[in-house]
Amino acid sequence: MWHHAPMTDAGPPESSEPALGRLGLLLPYFVYVFDVEARSITYLNRDLHELLGYTAEEAAAYGGTGFLGLLHEEDSARLPELLERWASVADGEFLETEYRLRAADGSWRWILGRDTPLERDDQGRVRKVLGTSLDITERKSLEVRLQLSQKLEALGRLAGGIAHDFNNILTAILGNAELARADLGNRAWVGECLEQIRGAAEEAASLTRSLLGFARQQPIRSELVDVNALLVELERLLRRLLGEAIRVEFAIGEGVGAVRIDRAQLTQIVLNLAVNARDAMPEGGRLKITTSVHQVDEGARADLEVGEYVVLEVDDDGVGMDHATLARIFEPFFTTKGEQQGSGLGLATVYGIVHQHRGTIVVRSEPGQGASFTVYLPRVADAPPPRPTTPPPTIAAGGEQATILVVEDAAPVAAILREALTRAGHQVEVIDDGVAAVERILRHDPCELLIVDRNLPGCSGLEVARHARGRWPSTRILVISGYPQDVDAEALAALDAHFLAKPFLPEALLARVQEILVSAARSL
Repeated sequence: MWHHAPMTDAGPPESSEPALGRLGLLLPYFVYVFDVEARSITYLNRDLHELLGYTAEEAAAYGGTGFLGLLHEEDSARLPELLERWASVADGEFLETEYRLRAADGSWRWILGRDTPLERDDQGRVRKVLGTSLDITERKSLEVRLQLSQKLEALGRLAGGIAHDFNNILTAILGNAELARADLGNRAWVGECLEQIRGAAEEAASLTRSLLGFARQQPIRSELVDVNALLVELERLLRRLLGEAIRVEFAIGEGVGAVRIDRAQLTQIVLNLAVNARDAMPEGGRLKITTSVHQVDEGARADLEVGEYVVLEVDDDGVGMDHATLARIFEPFFTTKGEQQGSGLGLATVYGIVHQHRGTIVVRSEPGQGASFTVYLPRVADAPPPRPTTPPPTIAAGGEQATILVVEDAAPVAAILREALTRAGHQVEVIDDGVAAVERILRHDPCELLIVDRNLPGCSGLEVARHARGRWPSTRILVISGYPQDVDAEALAALDAHFLAKPFLPEALLARVQEILVSAARSL
């Protein structure tokens, strides 16, 4: 970024440009004069070619406009903006900018430039600029390493909380599975246990989607979300998450309506605020969640546009915060918890999601008097479609049947795929290795459908799909993956392949398979 700042050194020299050479010999940075009208360098001291590793002859070839050829293309694109900024710089001020120059070995050197007007025309417009520049490549490298270190530290702290949540979920899955196994004769009891297992697994899938959304590794899917209905769905999870020592109360307003947001992100807002409140009440207390509608009129608030807003308020009677803490509450990595107890990302994430959706969040708190977080999100008049209820699965033969090759290295997933597809009447072959799958494709007759995992040992799923497409042009391809960010839409289109993200239920898999087979039959 370029910015104005007072000159800390003496003003521009009044001597001629050759005299600048004597100045350049005394300075640890290189000096140049830039002609604004000609867009060319009219003077360079000796240090530039030494800095970049060029010989004097090579450096001479970059004199004049040729010097601009050393600029990184992204920095060259900013040159018109810089020219406009130069026109507004007063004598005795400078513009500071960072840019990249290509060195003789092909690497890029980061340069910090400080430019000030050297000469003006009769109308006062800047004609020539005196520039002095420092090599800051090492500093930029240290900044990158520092950011990486901070990110790794944050992820390390976050891992503890993730492990806690998953351990709770796994406890529910394993416990209910063991209960069901111990009492197989009681069909009603087994059914209830299986329902608990399914619910816990769906919570795990939701948590994974939230984490991927937070990491920006999964596309955000905005939809109309009924805020009250979502809170009803989250009530059980919230009570379990907060523990018995905290009393959870709901004050649900009538006709609150919907907001347009990714469901996982709104869930993340609620859970992050609830966890923050829990940590503020180590001895237990009360958490109250309230929803309502608020109308913002013209000139009423500077932080919100005119219109209706859904208001989500989370109140606790915890330890509260002083004004110094309130001032930093949404800073990334800022936390008042112990070193192993918080990542400092929870409230920063809430702040980012809310402002991304043209809303705002207000905090009120005093030491010893609890805290109140109030979230405003734009209200959408349209009612969201009702959430579909999941009927009992009906996995039976019917519809289009096919020969299917499944390439999946995770044994439990492969077993489910084989069982579900076989029950539906398909002929199924399973391979757990990418290289073996390619050999199968090259040596045997084609199947009608290839289901292949994106990440496989030995050979990637997309590579397997490429061999299949080349060897079996008419075979349909379905790529599955638990890492949606690794699946390139263009690569799928080039292979004429379909995609299904993990986790998925057997009925969702069968529905997608049937859709692909029916489409193939119609195209014949």
